[in-house]
Parts: sequence; structure tokens; C-alpha cells
Amino acid sequence: MTITTKLRLNAFIVAAVVCVLAGTGIISLGIVKEKLSYLIQTSTPFQVRTTELQQKLQEAVASLVKLSVAANAQDFSKARAALDEALTEVKKSQDALESLSGQRSEISGELSRIAGQIVAVTEKRLKAESDVAAAHQTITERSRVMAATLRQLDTRITALQSTTARSFAKSFGASKGVTAQRVNLEMLRGTLDQLQLLLATLPATRERKQAIVLKSKLNGIVDNFLENPTVKESKEFTAGGKAIKQKIADILGLHGQLVKQQDEASRQKLDELITETREQSIGALIASFDVAVERASRDSSAAGTAQEAAFQQSNASAGILAENAALVSAGVTLDSIATRLFIAGSPEEITRLEGEMTRLFSRIDSSERGLEKALSTVKATAELKLLKTAEAPLRDMRGLLTGAEGIVARVRGAISLRQEAAKMNAEMQALVQRYSEKGRTEIITAHREQEDSAREVNRIVRLSIVALTAVGGAILLFTIIFSTVIGRSITRPIRELVGIAQSFGNGDFSRRMDETRRDEFGELGIHLNQATARISEISVKLSVAIRNLAEHSRHLSVTADELSQGARRQATQTIQSASAMTEMTQSITEVAGNALAAAQASKNALSTASRGNEVVTDTQVGMEQIATSVKEAARLVNELGARSERIGDIIRTIEDIADQTNLLALNAAIEAARAGDVGRGFAVVADEVRKLAHHTTDATSEIAVMIRDIQEGITHSVSAMEAGNAKVVEGVDKAGEARQALEAIVEASNQGTDMVERIATASEQQSATAQQVAASVENIAEITRRTETETDEIMRSSLELQRIADELSSMAAWFKVSERQTA
Repeated sequence: MTITTKLRLNAFIVAAVVCVLAGTGIISLGIVKEKLSYLIQTSTPFQVRTTELQQKLQEAVASLVKLSVAANAQDFSKARAALDEALTEVKKSQDALESLSGQRSEISGELSRIAGQIVAVTEKRLKAESDVAAAHQTITERSRVMAATLRQLDTRITALQSTTARSFAKSFGASKGVTAQRVNLEMLRGTLDQLQLLLATLPATRERKQAIVLKSKLNGIVDNFLENPTVKESKEFTAGGKAIKQKIADILGLHGQLVKQQDEASRQKLDELITETREQSIGALIASFDVAVERASRDSSAAGTAQEAAFQQSNASAGILAENAALVSAGVTLDSIATRLFIAGSPEEITRLEGEMTRLFSRIDSSERGLEKALSTVKATAELKLLKTAEAPLRDMRGLLTGAEGIVARVRGAISLRQEAAKMNAEMQALVQRYSEKGRTEIITAHREQEDSAREVNRIVRLSIVALTAVGGAILLFTIIFSTVIGRSITRPIRELVGIAQSFGNGDFSRRMDETRRDEFGELGIHLNQATARISEISVKLSVAIRNLAEHSRHLSVTADELSQGARRQATQTIQSASAMTEMTQSITEVAGNALAAAQASKNALSTASRGNEVVTDTQVGMEQIATSVKEAARLVNELGARSERIGDIIRTIEDIADQTNLLALNAAIEAARAGDVGRGFAVVADEVRKLAHHTTDATSEIAVMIRDIQEGITHSVSAMEAGNAKVVEGVDKAGEARQALEAIVEASNQGTDMVERIATASEQQSATAQQVAASVENIAEITRRTETETDEIMRSSLELQRIADELSSMAAWFKVSERQTA
């Protein structure tokens, strides 16, 4: 291709690249314009409207929350007006967003539907709470009337019981001691009943002054109880009274905290503590007093028919007092349950309280029937009439609480409405949350589209810059390359000729000119290459002949040198061999002497190994005896462990016997108590037997602990003996192996002694032979020295021949030819 054609092609390519660059710039600017139009006209207003609608939704939700928690009708009206206004704003924002996006949204309708439901439920809830508040007030008034009636009845029955007790005391004039004891027990039991009544009324006491008065009464009753001589004479009564005093102190402390600050958890704890004190501590002590009263009654039965009638009258009075105390306590408990009913927070709790009321009303019915029967028995007309009066408010309380339209149903309905409102609030929150998520998703999508558009604009700008830069660089690079190619197509053959001429001046005829070019330089290369090839052929033949001469001379010189060095090494080694033979002769002589000494040492080692074998044999026998002793000791310890197990069984049998003895002693004490004075001595014996049974149980427990410690020690001992036995068996095995090794050592020592004696004899024979070899080596060394002198003369002649061949080779090296011709 000519230079003109190449230049025209270059101009055409540049024009095409410029057109592509202009088109790329126009397309990029169009895309940038489209993206900027979307960002300015569509995306930003949509985000603003979406955010505005979410704000209006939040305002509507806040209004709904205020409405759902309204405490009265006035708050409900204000919250409803604010809600209507917020829903209107939500509707306006939704319409504006729909006109902008072109998509319908149901958020306003859904929110209005849920708001209507919440408004309806809240209206019902407020009405139900109003009804519950009115019912609460009614229940409080009825409870006050009921409590006053029951207190009046308790006062009358207490007076009746006191009168009966005084009559009973008079009827026992002949047996003053027994009568006084029984009266004292009856009064103490009445004191405990009064304690129960006061504890039952304690939770209903909320004023500080009443609490102080009630506290003073409780402490006074307990102190008088503990100071009573009958209580002081009985350890059981004293311990029970002190326990009751401690629990009453805890109850009063907790009640004091409740008076200062009401707390449902503390109130429930107070009720549980009072119930536990009444039913367990006071109840158990009352049971003990009942036993004592029964015993005193049996003692006084011998006083005759009059005393028997008085006793029956006293028992009836005590039963009346107990039934009345139970009735008063049930009334107080009913008031407490009614109070807890109004603060219940779930239908489950309402159901649980309803069950408690049902069981409580059953107990009240039972107490009323029992009290009515007892009062009829003692012909207490006034008290019976007052009981009928007290039954009326109890029946009213039952109707108000558990009737079809009672307080339980109303409170349950109010709680259900609150739960329904909470469910609707949750539905509303879910709706708003769902739409908020959708709005955030749309805003995020719009943001993402904005970011994508901005990135696209930046990418197009960067791409345009890169494209323009690449096209400009490509045009510049193409121009430089094309110009370089044209210049090289002319200058390269000229430089090649100059190089060949310089090589000829230096004697290098190996270079060739390119014959494949289709111009004058190609023809010139053909003729020049032919002349160069002829000169190269002549120089190659001359160089080959000179190299052969030099090669032969070098081989001769190397051979002479190797021969001279070999002769020198042989002479040196011969001298060294002679010296070595002399030293070997001396060494053999020493070996012979050492062999004799080694033979004597082997005999000594043989004797020592024999004695060691005997010691190891004795050790093995002793280890076997130790192993037998350890096995016997382990067997004895195992038998001891088995016997300790049998001791444990015996101890368990003793514990069972002690428990049975304790039970029998307790039964004997009860029977002795029933027998009165006649069985008092037997009661003392039974008490001592019971103490002995307790001591026996404690002692057997300590022995059982010691037996377990012994069994653990036996277990450890057995394990240690088994480990020691294993070690002893291992030692026996090792001793056997040592004995076998020593026997092998003795055998090897015998063989070593024989071999050392043979070595000594052979060493003396080798010493004589080595002296003869040393004389022969001296003769060889003399012959080797003469050969070394003759080889040095041959080496000098070969070195001179090599020098002449090197001079001819350096002259022929001036001609440089190609490797193909050299070959």
C-alpha cells in the first residue's frame, strides 16, 4: 500500500470518529433533560403529599386514642369533635395524593369505619362504668349496714356467752378449781374468737384513727392472753400465743403501709397473711383449747345433772359464739371480695372472684342455719330476731352481686367493652402501621428513583467525557502510528544496509539482508547475500581446521597434567599407607591387650549379673506375697462394707420403731388428756417416751450419717486397694521380665567372654601380617616418585603446543559467520 492511500484512510477514520462523538453528546444531553424533568415535576410533590397524609393520619390516631381513654362524657365530646376534624383533614390529604399519583386509596374509609366502632364502644363503656360506679356506691352503703348489724349481733351474742359462762361458773361451786379452769379456757377461747373477728375486720379499716384503736385492741388481747395463768402453765399455749403475737405484728405493719398507700399486691398479701393466721395459728390454738375444754368438761361431768346442764348450756353458747364469729368473718370477707371486684382487670379474675363469692355465700348459709338452730336451742329470742334482721342485708348483697343484672355481670361487661376497645385500637394501629409502611415504601421508592436518575445523569456525563477523551486519544494515537509506519517503511532498509556494512568492517559476515521485499532493496539484498555466503564458507573451513589443532593440543596437555597429578597423589597415598600400616600395627597390639582386659571385665559382669538374677527372683516372690495380702485386705474391707449396709438397714428399722413409738406416745398423751387427773401421770410418762423417741431418731440419724461416711471411706479404701493390687501385679510382671533380662545378660556375658579371648588371639596374628604389608608399601612409593618426574616433562611439551594453537585460533576468530554455515 502506498503512502498516499494510507493518508487518505487515516482522514476517513478521523471523520467517522468525530461524527460518532457528536451523536453520543446529543443523545446524552437528551437523557439528562428527561431525568431532570422527572425529578422537578413528579417525584418531589408526591413525597410531600405522602408525608402530609401520614402526619394527618397520626393526628387522627392521637384523637382516637384520646377518645378511647376518655373518663367522662365531657372528655368524650371534646375528643369526638377533634376526631371529626382530623378525619376531614385525612380525607382532604388523601384526595390530593390521589389526584397526583392517579391511584385510589382506602385509608380514609377504613379509618372512619374503625373510628365509628371505637366511638360506639367507648359510649357503651362510659355508660357501663357509670352503672358500675353507682353499684359500687350502693354496695358500700349496704356493706356498712350489714357490718353494723353483724357487730350488734356479735355484741349481743358475746354478752349471751358471758352470761352463760358466769352461770356455768356458779354451777361449779363444789368443784371450784375445775370450774375456774374451764371458765378460763372458755374465756381464752372466746378471746381467740374475738381475735379472729378483729383480724377479719382489719382489711376494711382504712382510717388511721380506727387502725390505731384496732391495733391497741389486738395488742391488748394478745398481751392479756399471754399473761393468763392457764396460758403460762402450758408451754403449748405460751408458744402458740407468742407465734400469734408475732404474726399480728407483721399484719399490723403491713396494714399500716396500706393505710399510707393503697397497693393491690400488698392488700392481697395482707388478706393471705390474715387468712393464714386465722386458719392455721389461731385455728390450731383453738383446736388445742377445744381439747382442753373437752377435758375440763369430762372432769366436771361427775358434778351431777345440774353441772351437766350448765356444761351443755356453756357449750351451746360457745358454739353460738363460734358460728357468729364465722358469720361476721364471712361478712367482712364478702366486703373485701366486693371491693376487689370493682378493681378487677380481666374476665378471668371476675370469674375467680365470682367463684369465691359463691363458696362464701354457701358458708354464710351454713353459718346462718347453724346459728339459728343454736339460738333456738338456748331460747335466745332477742338474738334470734337480731339474726333475722342481719340476714336481710346479706340476701340483698347476694342479689346485687350475683343477680342476672348484678354487679358481677356489669363489671364483666365493662371489662369486655374495654377489651373490645383495645382490640379496635390494635386494629387501627395495624391499619395505620400498614399504610405508614406503604407510604415509607413509596417515599423510599421515589428517593431511590431520584437517586437512580441522579446517578444516571452523572453516569451519562461521565460516559460522554470518557467517550470524547477516548475518541480524541484514539485519533491521536492512530495518526502517530500511521505516520510511524510510513517512515519506518523507508528508513528501515537503509539502516539495515548501514548495519551490514559496519559488520563487514568488523569481520562479521553472518548478517543477511531481507530478500522478500518487492522493491530495489530486495534486489540489492539478493546479490549482497550471495557474496557474503561465499566469504563465510571460506572462513568457516579455516576456523574448523584451527579449532581441531587447538582441541588436540588441549587434550594432550590435560592428559599430561592428569597423569602428573595422579602420580603425585599415588606417591602421597603410598607414604600415608606406610604410616597407616605402622599405626595399625601398634593399634592391633593395643587391641590385643584391651581384649584381655575386656575378657576379665566380662567375667566380673557375669558374676554380678548372676547375683542380680538371684535378688530379682527374691523380689518377685515378695511381690507375689504382697499381692496376696492386698487381695485378702480388699476382701475383708468389702465384707466390712456389706456389714455396714446391714447396719444401715438396722438403723432404718430403729428409726421406724422410734417413729411408731413417737406416734404411740402422742396417742397416749391424747388419751391421758382425755382421762383428766387420773391419766396425768401416764401423760408425763408418755411425754418422756415421746422425748426418748425423738432422741432415738436424732441418734439414729447421726449414726446413719457416720455409717454413710464409713461406707464412703470403705469405698475409697477398696478402690485404693484395687489400684494397689493392680500396681503389685504389674510389679510382679516387671520383676519377672527383669529376671528374664538378667538371665539373658548372664548368657550374653558368657558369649562375650569367649569372643573377647578369640579377638585377642586374632589381634596378635594381624600385628605380624601388618609389618610385612608396611615394607611392601615403601617399595611402591619409590616407583611412584620416578613416574611423577617423567610425567612433568611430557606436560611441558604439551603446553608449548597449546600456545601455538591458541594464536592461530585468535586469528581465525576475526571472521564471524552464521551458525548454519559453521555447522
